[in-house]
Amino acid sequence: MSNQFLEIKKTLDNANVHNKYIYLATDTKFIYDNSSLGQVIGLNYSIRNKIVVINDEIERNNKRFVLLSVDDIKIGWIEADEKEMLRLYRLPKVNGKLELNNALEFIFNNISYQEEVEQLKNRIIKAQYLFYYNEELYLIVSKIDKKFFAPIKLSLFRKLIFPNVETKIFLNDETSLYYSSNFNSKGGEVTKQDYYEVVSYVNGTNEVRIEYQNQKYWILHEDNMPFKQEFHHDLDTLEVIDFITYLSESNKYYRNHVKVLENKLNRVKNNISYHSLEEKIYFTGKIGDSNVN
Repeated sequence: MSNQFLEIKKTLDNANVHNKYIYLATDTKFIYDNSSLGQVIGLNYSIRNKIVVINDEIERNNKRFVLLSVDDIKIGWIEADEKEMLRLYRLPKVNGKLELNNALEFIFNNISYQEEVEQLKNRIIKAQYLFYYNEELYLIVSKIDKKFFAPIKLSLFRKLIFPNVETKIFLNDETSLYYSSNFNSKGGEVTKQDYYEVVSYVNGTNEVRIEYQNQKYWILHEDNMPFKQEFHHDLDTLEVIDFITYLSESNKYYRNHVKVLENKLNRVKNNISYHSLEEKIYFTGKIGDSNVN
């Protein structure tokens, strides 16, 4: 199956243009406004450790130059080396928590991420990408809303597991119930010792989300939940996962874009009036974007 998907990707025009990378270069390089490399518009320090996409590339004097974009905004042309941009592999809906030691310093490629990690710890976060750096596996993680991203070692991440089969755990009465995974807001206590259904749990920890009286709560169980292998894929499999995730995200984007256009068209229809005597069409409203979920 993996080979079939890879073959499909190879048949697409510019299939690799949607690949994402993390830009690592630390030596100073110019950013140019166009492929003629005539005008310098910036320096590469502004995109160090940023997630980039290669939109186009050329060769000049046996050197490779690429047109980079960040967050769908084209930055400019820059000399590129394969070692300076690490391939990122998209991950589909992978959430979890960081398992941190207070003594750790979060520095990646000479940039500190201590502040970002402070924003991410003790909460459910999203693992967006997986990549290899110095022969170790890393993740790029963020808040669920994709703010405060940080590169961290895979070993510091614990995936949120959703059981494939019905799973129940025994809880004593007076077990504390919490509204969120940071365990700051208590929502009551278990009033009857019994077995309760597990909705999800943080891999290999005692942090469990259960269903209790038709509500979902977090609890700290007496025992750790089983540990399951989280990421163990060869590069071909990662390539397929990345490609499928890209297609899924693109499909969602275009569906939402179609909804926006349909909403605009409906507002146009609802605000058009026809004056039969004057034989004129009047538009009585404004066309504006609306939120599309």
